[in-house]
Amino acid sequence: ISNRRLAKKGLFKTVEPMNAEASFKANNQVDGVDEQNTIVSDGKYIFVGERDNIIVLDLNGSVVANVSLPAPLEQKNKTAWQYITSVSIDDNILTVLANIYWYDYFWSQDSSTRAFIYQVNFAAKNLERLTLVKEFDLLPACTNAHCNIEKSSYFDSRSTGRYTYAFNILSQGYGHMWEDRRCSEFKNLTATEYEQVALELLSVDAEKDADEIVNALTVGVDRETQLCKDVRKIPEDIFASVTEYDRLSFLHVTLFVYNKTLNSVQVDTFAVPFRSYNSPVIHTTKNSTLIALPYQNGDTTSPLKYDVSGTKFTFKAVGSISGVISSVIDYYNGYYRIVSYQQIYVLKEKESHLQIVGQLKDFSTGEYVNSVKFVADKGVVQINTFDDKTGESKVSWKLVNLLDPTQPQFVKTKLSLSMDIAAYPIEGGKYIVTFSQLNNANGTGITVQLLQVTPGGIKLLHNKAESILLESKPGGFSSTYSDISYRIPAFRYLPQSQTVVVPVHAYGYDDFYNYTSVDGFLVYHVDLEMGVTYVRNVTQSSNGCTYLPEQSMDISGNLFTFMNGAIKKTSLANPLSAENWEVKVGCSYY
Repeated sequence: ISNRRLAKKGLFKTVEPMNAEASFKANNQVDGVDEQNTIVSDGKYIFVGERDNIIVLDLNGSVVANVSLPAPLEQKNKTAWQYITSVSIDDNILTVLANIYWYDYFWSQDSSTRAFIYQVNFAAKNLERLTLVKEFDLLPACTNAHCNIEKSSYFDSRSTGRYTYAFNILSQGYGHMWEDRRCSEFKNLTATEYEQVALELLSVDAEKDADEIVNALTVGVDRETQLCKDVRKIPEDIFASVTEYDRLSFLHVTLFVYNKTLNSVQVDTFAVPFRSYNSPVIHTTKNSTLIALPYQNGDTTSPLKYDVSGTKFTFKAVGSISGVISSVIDYYNGYYRIVSYQQIYVLKEKESHLQIVGQLKDFSTGEYVNSVKFVADKGVVQINTFDDKTGESKVSWKLVNLLDPTQPQFVKTKLSLSMDIAAYPIEGGKYIVTFSQLNNANGTGITVQLLQVTPGGIKLLHNKAESILLESKPGGFSSTYSDISYRIPAFRYLPQSQTVVVPVHAYGYDDFYNYTSVDGFLVYHVDLEMGVTYVRNVTQSSNGCTYLPEQSMDISGNLFTFMNGAIKKTSLANPLSAENWEVKVGCSYY
């Protein structure tokens, strides 16, 4: 719906942003730890990883650098293809991670992960603005024709300044993870001993045996003098016990940092096994990483805690909980908060144990946790309820009080609210913004409301914003969704101007199955006393052939939005300014 038409009807107001407000870092789960992303900014330039290209734009929309990654090494009778999975910027060092695949007769034969480190100098000419200083493998391709290694599509990464983590999963095969094992805490163990200890690590008795396991894995570590040439095969009896529904997989973890003075890279790596189709969940800080590994097809999950000093991993503690956990692990005031499908666990590290010190399992029959977000001593839990009789599923939410971490409790409330899209805490957890679908006779859109968290419960503030994005068609169907339901960096809150920005998609069919859609970013003003007011819709076009992760940035009062294959700048103070611009990226192969 046209912003000009809404303006004439007085349905939105302009909110003047405060001077010099800047919010261009991604909305991450941990402060100071950037999650995997292919769009980053240093406040002066925007860096985009698009397929195998690095595109750099200034704040005026001009492309100041466009560099292709070096071509993968050629292999006989194979075609290599690579794409960028992660981009991070620290000072003038740009770190790029890319997954590389080799295809042979339309079958994927192998894959690898490669790191590229560039030095940024925008005072130089175009071709010299990004200079490749280092290139190396994080997960080398298998060169042995009989290694039979299978690598899943799972990839994740974290960045803490110049330190970069990369996480890959390898399944049912033998190859370089054993070479990496010889460089890790397990290097003094034989292959058989390693398998025995590693599988014990993931057993239901892990907490009881924690001291013995940690001692076994940290004896005689001497990475500096170890020559990592001893490649060992996974024992055949391990594979003999693997069935179609009980796979043996490995999480391969790498941490590296580039030393600009020495022009060298320091690397440490390890691999740990698990048996499940479910993916691990990672929690990383500047000084530690916690890995929750599913085991026995999701019946149990083993949290493994590693301390990090420089680029050195030290295995510290292990625990065990029931069930498969959700996609978030949180750490606050010395406690880990982990949520499974039907339980909330609070764990604390005590010597080599990750002990369960608090637990909440007051879920009704048929209730399953869909997602959770923690802020300080509060948690917002989104719940799916499935009715076995009708086969219907509905979405609701609960607020968790973790003021006493040993006794987590649900906050009682009589409010009946929908937040089937998402809910995000703001202002240090004192308020919660909820998002739900709006479907009525007029069309489809989104409803946004503001909750205030008080010592006595939750208060619903008066003003709510209902935005119809797509008008309904007779006999047709329409719906609205947003990436904020599963991707935290898609949500943006600007605390100085109290502005919320979220990506949305509305689509529909008429009775002849003709398709229409509206894509864009909705902007809201948050009044902490009254509630939420709709400001405007920043519509976004598409080039139809390039995917950009949906997110937004604010730099000096200008909103930069990313969706499909377009990047757009919009002045928050003057949305019709002639200085606004939109740039499409990609599609170079058309």
